[in-house]
Amino acid sequence: KKIESILFSILTNEPSKIFDSQKKAFQLGTQEYKDRGFTSSLPIQTAGQTPQPSLKAGEGAQMCIKTGYVKGGDVIVTKVAAGGGKAGNTGAVLVFHQDSLRLLAILCDEGLLTEV
Repeated sequence: KKIESILFSILTNEPSKIFDSQKKAFQLGTQEYKDRGFTSSLPIQTAGQTPQPSLKAGEGAQMCIKTGYVKGGDVIVTKVAAGGGKAGNTGAVLVFHQDSLRLLAILCDEGLLTEV
């Protein structure tokens, strides 16, 4: 519930922080920026999706792992999203420092960012 209250607070009091960040992320995620070598979004890895074996959570359960970064940026971000089958949505975001490759933060969002 803490992540929900934090996001609600930001959206209510400082929506430009979220929207400006998202606008920049979408711009950097365009094919033009990728072709010019400014950004990288690695191939999505999906567990539980055909032809991979099914997961114990049931038919249709999947776990997707997405990673991306900006050349010369400070961080590398990995998002893990899971759901389907007998399980509800869940997930986490891992943030690593590009210089040291050390883990800086883990955000256990319980699938909230997947739903936004």
